[in-house]
Amino acid sequence: MEEEEIIKVFNEANSDKTLVDGKHVLDETEFLMFFHKLLQRSDLSDIFDQVSQKYKGLAITPKELQDFMIKEQGYSLSVDECKEIIEDYEMKDKGILSKVTNLYMGWKAFLRFVMGSSLFMIEHRVKTENVYQDMSQPLSQYFINTSHNTYLIGNQVTSDSSIDGYIRALKNGCRCVELDCWDGPDGEPIIYHGWTLTSKLLFKDVLMDAIKPYAFMTSPYPVILSIENHCNREQQDKMAEHFKRILGDILYMESVDGSMSELPSPESLKHKILIKAKKIRLTATGSIDTEASSDDFVETPSTTNLSLRQILENSYTEGDVPKVPSRKDSVQAKKDLRKISKEEEMVKTSILTQSRTLSNLVNYVEAVKFHGFDVERKCWEMSSFEETKASQFCSSETMARKFLSFNSTNLSRIYPKGTRLFSSNLDPLPMWAAGCQMVALNFQECDRTNMFNRAKFLQNGNCGFVLKPSFLSNPDIYSLQNTEKLGQLPGRKETKLTLKLISGQHLPNASDRQAGDIIEPYVKIRIHGHQSDMAEWQSKVVPKNGFNPIWQEVAQFNVAVPELAIVEFKVKSKAKNVGGQDDHLGSFTIAIPMMRRGYRNITLQNYDGKRLTPANLFIHINTEEVIAVHKLKKEGT
Repeated sequence: MEEEEIIKVFNEANSDKTLVDGKHVLDETEFLMFFHKLLQRSDLSDIFDQVSQKYKGLAITPKELQDFMIKEQGYSLSVDECKEIIEDYEMKDKGILSKVTNLYMGWKAFLRFVMGSSLFMIEHRVKTENVYQDMSQPLSQYFINTSHNTYLIGNQVTSDSSIDGYIRALKNGCRCVELDCWDGPDGEPIIYHGWTLTSKLLFKDVLMDAIKPYAFMTSPYPVILSIENHCNREQQDKMAEHFKRILGDILYMESVDGSMSELPSPESLKHKILIKAKKIRLTATGSIDTEASSDDFVETPSTTNLSLRQILENSYTEGDVPKVPSRKDSVQAKKDLRKISKEEEMVKTSILTQSRTLSNLVNYVEAVKFHGFDVERKCWEMSSFEETKASQFCSSETMARKFLSFNSTNLSRIYPKGTRLFSSNLDPLPMWAAGCQMVALNFQECDRTNMFNRAKFLQNGNCGFVLKPSFLSNPDIYSLQNTEKLGQLPGRKETKLTLKLISGQHLPNASDRQAGDIIEPYVKIRIHGHQSDMAEWQSKVVPKNGFNPIWQEVAQFNVAVPELAIVEFKVKSKAKNVGGQDDHLGSFTIAIPMMRRGYRNITLQNYDGKRLTPANLFIHINTEEVIAVHKLKKEGT
């Protein structure tokens, strides 16, 4: 608010004009009057006037409250339940009480109700707090909350490894964590990011202190341990020993049923831990097949040419990262290449499972080298793809169809490219749109990507498994490039989303602004999801008001694939200087299936997911389902 406005409200409350040390001060009664005047919400008073019909502008009856909650907010409440709400929020105002004889809700109670009740939260609480989707489908039919290099709490080169990384991930609903295993001292395997300066954890400590106690604290559904295995055979035997001794009955050790044509369900695997790793494959002569495979190995580029300052300040580019020289280069380059190739071969061979005991623990998430979409495979054989490779699959209509078909029966895991030294994340939205179940993210990074991931997996009670829409298994109908054929599905509906941005409250100042600087906020609303649904809308700028800005603007979006769509609200402030960068004040993301209609409060968050209380947006949501009508283009047109 402008300083003049605050002074005006202060003077109106300061009826006694009391002075202390020559300055005007407010007593308790005056302060309460000052406080409540600051809380006046013209946007809510208009709603109050509309709802209160019998005692216009004075009070809301239980029946009027019931009508409002049913018709506007979408809650099936009885009159008795509305009476209980009034009793909870009403502090009797004697002035209004003298005008009515029955139970009612006055203006101040209505203000408290709208601002404080969970019935005005934007999230669908039933869907947030309960598993509501069918959990008896094969594992391949779910998006699975997946972490990359779970043990790291910072960058990929110099940061600490911590058991807390596993604990936080599991408590937040993650169902697939990564264990990067290497030979350790005294015959004990260790976990760290190999050939970097990251610190090391004992493998057995991770199992004992994190995996076993926290695996099912948030969700009862299966946890997948993704093993990147660089240990020798002896230490792989030790890994298997620790798995069985520490995890005991919660480790799923049954062999696969070779007659199965589809994966088991999350329901059938409740409270079980599965090992994702390569199994021993035998050659025709009975020896172990040592075919080099690096599908699961994220190669960290050499940092020889990078200065410590570049590493610590993240001021390098991919051009700074040395490349393997071409075979057509100089003789010296050829020698270097042979040396590098030999080292790479050692790494690739090292990630093969050499221990029969460890191999026997791998069942329904067996990691195999990807040989092509047309190669026959069992349903329990899964592959990992570096993000660049997965993006290539999605860029071609033909390959995208094959990728969708693969993901309908088999699990795929997408992991960040090796040049992401500072734990930046790949965009998971195109991968989810392609039906990829496991998009591995660096959870330690505070970014929009993790905000999208939290929004995605808030669905279905934050249990870590979200049922994929059935059309993702039908590449004849569903396409990554357009949504024309989706209209062919019987009863297929799209969503017309209307968002009215009404107001904001207590918006935070940017961290680098001076205390006296007043922000000039505006709001960006974006739709993320299927390529055809990507859209953006921006509000007007409210000059110099971060306390209670009013917008009263409407944004409309037609969403063809609401099942995959995430709505992003981003509050920004115009830069102080011309040409400067606008300040990011706070954000909020939510999947469209999780949004409730009616008047809703949005508590802003930072990218780390921490609430910026009391910073708030007040909006109105209306969703209208319309039958999808798409005219297919004729051949040759």
